[in-house]
Amino acid sequence: MQIVNSVRDIEEKFQDILLLKKNVQIISSLFEEMTKIVNEQNEAMDIIEEQTNSAKNKLKEGNKNLEEAKIYLEKERTNKCCFLMWLIMSFSAILIPIILAILNSNRIF
Repeated sequence: MQIVNSVRDIEEKFQDILLLKKNVQIISSLFEEMTKIVNEQNEAMDIIEEQTNSAKNKLKEGNKNLEEAKIYLEKERTNKCCFLMWLIMSFSAILIPIILAILNSNRIF
């Protein structure tokens, strides 16, 4: 009887060992899956970081272009004012003598 009990105990321990082995395999596969997920997240974070740096650089370049455009517009505005003043003075230089000549010719009559 004692031998039968010993065999049962050994069989129960063997079943417990098999169950423990199965549980360790499950835990191992869970860790492998977690490793894959972490690696995928690292890749995603690298992509996000790269895109963030790219956006940052493009923003700096855009701000630089805006500053250059502002300077260009200010120069263009100054040039337009100078051209308008030159145009007014040219027309004045042409029209004033003509108007004076017309006015003087009207006095003769």
